[in-house]
Amino acid sequence: MKTIDGKTAHFQSTFELDGEEPFKDFTLENTVLQFDFSNFVWAKELKPFDISVNN
Repeated sequence: MKTIDGKTAHFQSTFELDGEEPFKDFTLENTVLQFDFSNFVWAKELKPFDISVNN
């Protein structure tokens, strides 16, 4: 996967349908592709905080 525009979170990924683990009878209809974007999107580290709960 490569980043096309990090400011707008646009990414592009290519894969071979007949690669090491081939896709058989592939169509885009009813297809969901899942990616872990955590490696591509920066996250802000938050400091620990406490929450008081009153009963």
